[in-house]
Amino acid sequence: MEGKERMEERRQKVLDFINHPMYKPMTKKQLAQILTVPKEDFAVLDGLLSELRGEGAIDIEKKRIVPGKVRYVPGTFCGTARGFGFVTPEDGTDDIFIPAEGVGKALHGDQVLCQVLQRAEGDRKASGQIVSVTKHGTDILVGTLINKKKAAYVRSDEARFDRTVKIGLKQAKEYKDGHKVVVKIISWPEDKEGLRGKIVEDLGHRNQPTAQIQSVIYRLGVPGEFPDAVFRSLEAIEDRVSEEMLEGREDLRRWRMVTIDGEDAKDLDDAVSIRRCEHGYELGVHIADVSHYVPENSPLDREAYSRGTSVYLTDRVIPMLPPKLSNGICSLNAGKDRLALSCIMELNEEGQIVSHRIVESAICVARRMSYTQVSQILSALKLLESERSPEQKALLAEHQEFLGDFAAMEELARKRIQIRDDRGAIDFDFPECKITTDDEGNPVEIQPYERNIATRIIEEFMLLANETVAQEYYWRDVPFVYRTHEKPDPEKIRTLNTFVYNMGHRIKGSKGGDVHPKALQALLEELEGKPEEGILARLTLRSMKQAKYTVNMETGHFGLAARYYCHFTSPIRRYPDLMIHRIIKHTLHHGYEDAWLEKTGKTLAKTAEQCSATERRAQEAERDVDRYMKALYMKNRYKKDHGKTRFDGVISGVIAKGIFVELENTVEGFIPVEDLTLDYFIFDRDRYRLEGEHTHRVYALGQKIQVYYNGSDMDTYTVYFLEAGEIENGQGIDQTDCTE
Repeated sequence: MEGKERMEERRQKVLDFINHPMYKPMTKKQLAQILTVPKEDFAVLDGLLSELRGEGAIDIEKKRIVPGKVRYVPGTFCGTARGFGFVTPEDGTDDIFIPAEGVGKALHGDQVLCQVLQRAEGDRKASGQIVSVTKHGTDILVGTLINKKKAAYVRSDEARFDRTVKIGLKQAKEYKDGHKVVVKIISWPEDKEGLRGKIVEDLGHRNQPTAQIQSVIYRLGVPGEFPDAVFRSLEAIEDRVSEEMLEGREDLRRWRMVTIDGEDAKDLDDAVSIRRCEHGYELGVHIADVSHYVPENSPLDREAYSRGTSVYLTDRVIPMLPPKLSNGICSLNAGKDRLALSCIMELNEEGQIVSHRIVESAICVARRMSYTQVSQILSALKLLESERSPEQKALLAEHQEFLGDFAAMEELARKRIQIRDDRGAIDFDFPECKITTDDEGNPVEIQPYERNIATRIIEEFMLLANETVAQEYYWRDVPFVYRTHEKPDPEKIRTLNTFVYNMGHRIKGSKGGDVHPKALQALLEELEGKPEEGILARLTLRSMKQAKYTVNMETGHFGLAARYYCHFTSPIRRYPDLMIHRIIKHTLHHGYEDAWLEKTGKTLAKTAEQCSATERRAQEAERDVDRYMKALYMKNRYKKDHGKTRFDGVISGVIAKGIFVELENTVEGFIPVEDLTLDYFIFDRDRYRLEGEHTHRVYALGQKIQVYYNGSDMDTYTVYFLEAGEIENGQGIDQTDCTE
């Protein structure tokens, strides 16, 4: 195996050199000299070159080696559950499609060498085949143990990893069938079915919520426990702010400021203050100074870098920083002295920023508030004294000294909302949900989150601080981490416009697929309150590119219609915010030294890429756990319902194989086309709808529909529904768990 890997390395080294843009044709002898090939290995090189020439990877012209007409591309293979896959080239160019017959021995996540057989043309991707695996992506996977008398194997939870891993019968006797296990692959034989491994951890039976959540964490590589080095470094951190720490900071501890968060939030990294002044408002956004406690390149910093972000799962938080910091000395707990970075902004009566300053500060939050409390206070303030209930009067009395502040916050926030609205910022108001679990981790309630004026206040103030910081450091022309959002691809906008048009709307000013955010904002405003609002809003979001972290701000932030934007306000839970705090503090203390500028500039791009990758990982983990919990909730609550509960839903997706339906509680389920038995339904690809061949009955995006629960597949986290009309016409409900 070692000899094979060495030959692959040599092969890749030769190909990389010959295909380099600066390469000039040379003889075999010259190539051997440049690649420092020992004389005793000349024969090996000669054989390798003959092999590459036979494949078409190189050619010989006038005794000199030139790149062949056949193109070879190194990259990472991304498999699919359906057998085909894609190679993401190392050079960042577009993905290459690999049909199932071209995958060979490659597994999802492997580093491979791909032969391009057909170049990209128009909307069609380049296609090719895998010629070799240069490095396996992972030797650890998580899956379900299938343990029979004469055979034992693990089926991976990663659907794109389409191989099973055999487990020795001797070890398998120690584990039970149906358990979630972590497996280390110990043998990679030549045949595709021959993977062998050993179990290194038992996570519990797959029917246990804790086992399922742990399997998601393992599958996606989300870090779990903090290493010992991190805990040792915590021992030197004091749990209070000493007088020495205040030196050189603005003392804002007498300022009246509050935190406004969810009721169960523990990592409070932002506080706000406001006061009316002669020409408008003075708004303070005060952010925990995490960088004071997390030195660069320390064990704490290295661990935070690898995590990138805190991960918020249904029944737990996997923090970026240990609880002693995230819930303790860094959290802006009421009545406690804390270190902060404050962005203090002066705004005029119209809500426009007139001036600002960013300072190191010492603060002491006067009151912890929840979104619900502030929303209730603002509602009560709009009533006459005689109209208020006893509970409202008591609430106002309890927070008497802050009432003017909350009123000013709402006033300013509404002005800022209007300013962002006028410039075209897109507001995706999707129904998110809160899943409540019991002591054993089982979901017992799913409720949509209420987005109220208090959440809007904090959103607006954080957006304003982020924009202000980004703009200042853009013009300072120093290395920085920005949050950017590119324009959508024109083709995706053209496709979206087709959907929108077929549902009776249109995107104005989107000729040729080019679009301004204001046009999409106008569409969403037009849809407000209509049945198709949620569906078209999601389709609009899917048509956009994903926001990411970059070291330049040239593209701006399309969704926010912002020229400058960064993430400054959440350093307890986001690593890019922590990096920005370090940059700000360095410039405050040391200015713009050439050595620092050069060093920071070299490392920041890699940091931005890492932060984008860990963010995507966290989003995938949160999404998968939510899907699992929703499938389990429906199973536990309605498995024995036998069609008694009818749900109102909206068709949220249509494909050839069936329709997706979203309920009011945000649970999405699937109705396979074979369960639509009242007709033979044909998929209209242009309009993304199903139409009955004889009845012309139509199932289309945004359409209201009534359904019954029809089972959950707990392996794929899929909920199944049956249309109410099918039940009434004689089709029965299965309601068996698809995995039992």
